[in-house]
Amino acid sequence: MPIDDQLLLIRSNGLFAMLSDEDIESLQLIHHFKETEPNDYIYFEHQYQQCLFFLKEGFVEIGYVDGAGNAQLKELIGPGDVFGNLTLLPGSRPAEYARARQSRVSLCMFRQHDFRQLLARRPDLALHYNAQLGLKLTRFEGKLMNLLHRDVRQRLLHFLADLPSQFPQFCQGAGFLLPHHLPHEDLARLIGSSRQSVSEILAVLKRSGVVLASRQQLHIPDVSALQKLLDVG
Repeated sequence: MPIDDQLLLIRSNGLFAMLSDEDIESLQLIHHFKETEPNDYIYFEHQYQQCLFFLKEGFVEIGYVDGAGNAQLKELIGPGDVFGNLTLLPGSRPAEYARARQSRVSLCMFRQHDFRQLLARRPDLALHYNAQLGLKLTRFEGKLMNLLHRDVRQRLLHFLADLPSQFPQFCQGAGFLLPHHLPHEDLARLIGSSRQSVSEILAVLKRSGVVLASRQQLHIPDVSALQKLLDVG
């Protein structure tokens, strides 16, 4: 891929849109492009702990392995997002893995050390990065409250209603179209429920036309209609 095209992809993220060509070179983003096949692992626990990743294309799942040896899904990352050891704290080692989802993934990797040096030179960038972390923390707090205080139907509605804010690039007027299949089992893991319960609730939502899902995509024709169901309870 030509360097100019790579720069355009990198700058599709709000954070990197602020970077000059010299800033991008200091992170060596152009030199650490990587592509993975569907379902390939990008890293396992304690690998690349001093690195961050910028996702250009595709979707990545972030998860962990529980005490019983089962993979648990924590988060879905989409194009233009940054993932990895986001705290930038030396010695911190989040116990998680990252894996490409159902299609090829294109990303680039950069070192925490280089990024910390860049943030020290660019206070405006540091403030923007802090704001992004704050939004991510707010989303995780909302997910925790969702798990603690809502029933399964409300948890699923809340998760679906939050997708447009998590992936704004896929909003289409009043609707939302995620070009990615979310299996019922994955949805169940994301909201702390069973596959059967999620399937039953989705069947009702599909019959009413609120959510249209297939093996290729998830479509919400009118996000406000979904939000009304959430508000009604």
